[in-house]
Amino acid sequence: MKTACIIVSLLFLTSCNMPGREDIFTDVSLKAILPDGRNAVLITVDGDENVSFFRNINTRENYPYPRFTNCMASMKVQKGVYILGFDGTADFGDGTVRRVRCSRHRQPSDAVNLMNSDEILTLELTYLN
Repeated sequence: MKTACIIVSLLFLTSCNMPGREDIFTDVSLKAILPDGRNAVLITVDGDENVSFFRNINTRENYPYPRFTNCMASMKVQKGVYILGFDGTADFGDGTVRRVRCSRHRQPSDAVNLMNSDEILTLELTYLN
């Protein structure tokens, strides 16, 4: 009888709805907006973490940027508060290539909260000379 009670208790505990690892992550859709409204076929972010970063303020974990295709990209990050910025190269597909920068959220005072399971983040880019 004692064994049966233990088994029933263990079954009950394992059937409880416990948050899974997926609950701590958010799927982020990144939308790059260029100053002149053009569509870049490909935006490649520079790899230097001192200049290009997507950093969780609390854990200090950096996430690599994906390539932007038609000014859109997506990534999965841990939920939290982020500072981010990057320099990169925008290829417009017609032979035109321009250097771009995302700098609006580089400081903790301009950090973004990514707390939902799905987030859309609009990044206003500027051209570099």
